[in-house]
Amino acid sequence: MAAVQADLLDMGFPRILWDCLQLCGFDRKPVYTVDEHEVGENTTEYVAKIVVLARPTLDQCPYRFTGPRMPSDSLAVQLVAREAIRLLRNALPEMRQRACRYLPFKEGPQAQSIITDPIDEDDLALTHQTFFTIAEDRVLDEIIEELTEARRDLHRTQDLLRILEERHALESRDVRVSRGGVPIVRDIYVEGEQPTREARMTSRRYLRRFRRTAPRDEGQPSEQSLTVDPAPSSATALEHAPDESEAEEDPEEPAPE
Repeated sequence: MAAVQADLLDMGFPRILWDCLQLCGFDRKPVYTVDEHEVGENTTEYVAKIVVLARPTLDQCPYRFTGPRMPSDSLAVQLVAREAIRLLRNALPEMRQRACRYLPFKEGPQAQSIITDPIDEDDLALTHQTFFTIAEDRVLDEIIEELTEARRDLHRTQDLLRILEERHALESRDVRVSRGGVPIVRDIYVEGEQPTREARMTSRRYLRRFRRTAPRDEGQPSEQSLTVDPAPSSATALEHAPDESEAEEDPEEPAPE
């Protein structure tokens, strides 16, 4: 919460509010404060508040007003002062005198703004000025509403983009935590970037790498022994491929009875 600079209170709606309060017997200026709200990483919004101190003999409690969130502190101060004028115009009987007669007023915070019809006013300049104020007040209400809604959409969009960025960062890395609390990282490859895998060898091709050889001399046992041939290269695999008639039985297929 921060105090408002004095130069922001000497123009626009804050000045009109203070002039009206003086006509109603207030001798102390309203107290303005501005709250800053961090939205995202680089966005700040401002909410201005006003406390109109009570008159010692007429009011039992002070009047408090809170404005909408705005992108700047000066705009927040102007809008909260405008809201205070419209609500006090309806709440204070003294503001119904001619000096404040054509100021807009509201019967509640959510109510629409109302301005007294100047159709019976003799001063034509004042009549035109009042009609202009009525049109300007309606347009300003719509602009503020659209601005507030647009900023809400902006914040929602920023939140969605932040979530998508976090998901994108995790798409290439899969982190799992082991029992000891040490993260285990496993790479996840994007489609089209997966490493090539070697072709698996079938059991038949694996057994064909073993060939039976006769014993070297008569002193060795008559049983046949097996020797392992080195894995043939792809270039010579077809040259040394055994004939189908000489191929042994497939161990995966059942032997005939």
